[in-house]
Amino acid sequence: MTRDKTGDRQNQNRDSLEELGFGPDSLLMNDPKLFLDWGFLALIKVEFSQELGTECSHRAQLEIGRHHGLSDAKKALSADSRSDSELAARSPLGGPSVVMQFSGSHEDGEDFTLRGSWPECHEARASLSRLGESEAPNCSMSAGYTAGWLAEIHDGEVELTETACRTAGDPRCEFVARIQHSASPREDTPERQAISALPEPLGRAADPSAFESSPYPHIDPDDDAVHAWGPVMVLPCSEPEIAESTLLGLERDPFVQQIRAVVIDLRGEALATERSFLGIERILKIVSRWSAQAIFSGISQANRAAVERLGSDCLVSHRPLPESIAMGFQVAEAQKHAV
Repeated sequence: MTRDKTGDRQNQNRDSLEELGFGPDSLLMNDPKLFLDWGFLALIKVEFSQELGTECSHRAQLEIGRHHGLSDAKKALSADSRSDSELAARSPLGGPSVVMQFSGSHEDGEDFTLRGSWPECHEARASLSRLGESEAPNCSMSAGYTAGWLAEIHDGEVELTETACRTAGDPRCEFVARIQHSASPREDTPERQAISALPEPLGRAADPSAFESSPYPHIDPDDDAVHAWGPVMVLPCSEPEIAESTLLGLERDPFVQQIRAVVIDLRGEALATERSFLGIERILKIVSRWSAQAIFSGISQANRAAVERLGSDCLVSHRPLPESIAMGFQVAEAQKHAV
């Protein structure tokens, strides 16, 4: 019964998207940058506004967000164990891509109401950067994502209203979600328990300093060792020649067939010589040989120009290393579902 309702929600969402011209193979159905890179999201919002108009743009963003929310929640619920679920709630492996912080809840008969916010104001920042202020709340994609996530977690119908938004001059982006449970609601899950453990944020940490100390506390910024977690590898690259030799030494190891993203951590160091630059180019060729995606981290003024010379075959992350790793997991997940 639950599976049927899950399928119904996904089918309704798919039908709505196809009406708007977005099929299941559309880039935005799988693109991890939507919830990681507000500059990329800003470009999407501008394009939608110009091409679709206000009303249709709002609906498209709502349904695209709902698609991602439903998918992420389904993955979180399919975690095999409590420990898996706890990890999923803290990282992009199976938890929410949009950070949600819940500040209050109450039950009224069959209905359950949650008050919350999006503490990163990710979508509002994107809107303000390109579209400026608005008279009404403008976080359509975040609203759709949250509604889809809550609908799947609580197995019910969700009516979500954004009540405050940075684009409208408010200090925070806040929402109220009214959840009507199905006749046979799901048993309690770690994800539902996490929602009830107010007011801790659910998803990627909103505070960058909290993120630095949260999902990957064992990463030493000065450690030159290569780390790998399933499909994501972190390659310290302050000395490109050494990093290249390391990859060549690993290339015959069967585990590299599982690598889908390689985070190349430049550590803010300058690529001062042509030899260093050519070393990075060769590293990118190795990563490409593995059919993996290269992601640069540790971008600084000292190496920005050199990275830009490398072209568009890699994602460039200006965020701290843990967030670059998070992007790696999003890319790996997108590749897994790519057609």
